[in-house]
Amino acid sequence: MTDYNWLQYSLHRGKLQMEPYKTLVKRVGPDAIHTNHAAKQYENTDGVVLHLNCPDGATTTSSKVLLVAYGINSTIRVQMYSSEGEPVWNDCVLWHATSRGKAFRTGASMILAGYNDIRFVAYPITEPDAETGEAEINWIAEIRRDPGEGWLKAGYNTASDINTFLPTFSN
Repeated sequence: MTDYNWLQYSLHRGKLQMEPYKTLVKRVGPDAIHTNHAAKQYENTDGVVLHLNCPDGATTTSSKVLLVAYGINSTIRVQMYSSEGEPVWNDCVLWHATSRGKAFRTGASMILAGYNDIRFVAYPITEPDAETGEAEINWIAEIRRDPGEGWLKAGYNTASDINTFLPTFSN
C-alpha cells in the first residue's frame, strides 16, 4: 500500500467540536451559549432571522450571519436544499467508538480490513501516553444491511449494544 501525498490529521470529534466552543465562550462569555434549542427555519432579511424551538417555547433571534453546522437530517439543510428530497442511504450501518490501546506499527498507522459488506477501520487519534504507551484508538465497524430490516438511517449519538454487531466480526 502506498502512502498519501498529503498529511492526514486524526483527532477525536468531540475535541474538535470543543475548540470553537471554548473560543466562543472566551470571546463572548458563557451566557451567550444556549443549548437544547432546535432550529426550525430561517428567513433572509437584511441579515437573517432564525426561528427556534426552545425548552420554554418557540422564539426567534436575528443576526447579520447564520453559521450552520448542519447534519444530514437538519431542518436547515432541508430548507436550503428542499429539492434534494430525503438523503439516500447506502445500506451501510456504522458503529463508531474509541478505545485505549497500544498503537500499531508506526503509531500513526491505520488498518482497513474487510470488503464491501463488512469492514473494520481503526487508527490512533492521540499520541501514545508517555507512561502507559497507550493511545486513544478510533474505530469503525461497518456492515451493509438490507434496507427492509428496518435499520435506523441516522443516529450518530445513539448508544448501541456491542452484541448488535460484534458477532458479525467474530471470524
